Amino acid sequence: MAVRVLQICPFDIPQEPRAGGQIRIEAIAQAYLAAGCEVVRSCVVTRQRDVRRPADLVLPWIDRIRRKHVGKPGHLGQIRQHWASSRSRALQHQLAAHLEGSYQIVHVEHPWNVALMHAMRHHPSLSSARLVYSAHNIESALFKSVVTEQGHWNRAARSLQQEIFEIEMRAAACADLVWAVSEHDAHQLENAANRVLVVPNGCRALPQQPTPSPFGAIKGRYALFVGTDYGPNVNGFLRMLGDDFTHLPAGCSVQTIGSCADVLKTHPAHARWLAEGRLVHHGRVDADTLDAALLQAGLVLLPILAGGGTNLKTAEALVSARPVLGTSHAFRGFEDWRSSPEVHVQDQPAAFRTLMAELLARPTDFAIQTDVLRHQSLLWPNILRPAVQQTLQA
Repeated sequence: MAVRVLQICPFDIPQEPRAGGQIRIEAIAQAYLAAGCEVVRSCVVTRQRDVRRPADLVLPWIDRIRRKHVGKPGHLGQIRQHWASSRSRALQHQLAAHLEGSYQIVHVEHPWNVALMHAMRHHPSLSSARLVYSAHNIESALFKSVVTEQGHWNRAARSLQQEIFEIEMRAAACADLVWAVSEHDAHQLENAANRVLVVPNGCRALPQQPTPSPFGAIKGRYALFVGTDYGPNVNGFLRMLGDDFTHLPAGCSVQTIGSCADVLKTHPAHARWLAEGRLVHHGRVDADTLDAALLQAGLVLLPILAGGGTNLKTAEALVSARPVLGTSHAFRGFEDWRSSPEVHVQDQPAAFRTLMAELLARPTDFAIQTDVLRHQSLLWPNILRPAVQQTLQA
């Protein structure tokens, strides 16, 4: 009989995940399925119209608008889910109505709903289940990083950071097993946790050859930036690449993919470079076009200055086997790759731009040496298979 896994998610997972957390959650579900498990997913959403699965949970309306303490930062994200389960049993009742049969594993993504599932551990369907806390970041450190980057690090933010730290430490303590994305994160959690597995981020397999796309028609070499409109992505791009693109070699350009374009295209200082084609924003593209863009890039950029966990875009850039230029922060969890051929690290904006220009100026037939087996170690199945097996045997 197949092992049954209940996967609890703090946001919806679309059929084609695009954001980093969505991609990791879907990859984890696929790894359980590949191991012969049955996976039932329950996502916490904010409105009834967003429900897409029988076991999806709707956050009570009072918790959608709730600010637990006066003076807290306005954007509170998924911490409201933790407050909701602490305030009442509404989410418990919603989930209990859809539980049938027995589950052997409850896999909770992020810390916000670990307390909810711990409170439900005596439910007949969950009484024999192992509780896995799947940590995507050290959430308190991520919160501080983002708020500081925004210039909002004040007394209220410090208070909320402490509360987030306590939530994730309690999540680690009450879980039977914790998944951490890096050795650094594991070290932060191991004092509270019963057992920690390091399960880093990975990437899908890229095709051997790019499919036809607009990127194949680009004349001249280009540096590629892929990212969402998440604040650290946009701020890192603007700070590291600056407002002056005259340093780019003749015929070269910077191309971006993702919802980052929604913000970057409104940056006034870039208007000239957009008009001249030195900077081009493609917005959201399909998976084949993204793969083609990566495989044909002269350089993949990782100008990441803030954030937590490990960056899926770093794994993606490394798997592409193209030259990569990033900050030290971009390689958290991938430190061993920093000494690899064609991986370049620079943290000073002016030096970053100079090195970008030098790398783009190299001959188009510049030979790139790749270690195929090492790159395959970054693929999701190869990363998650051993983690799932250890979880099933725990």
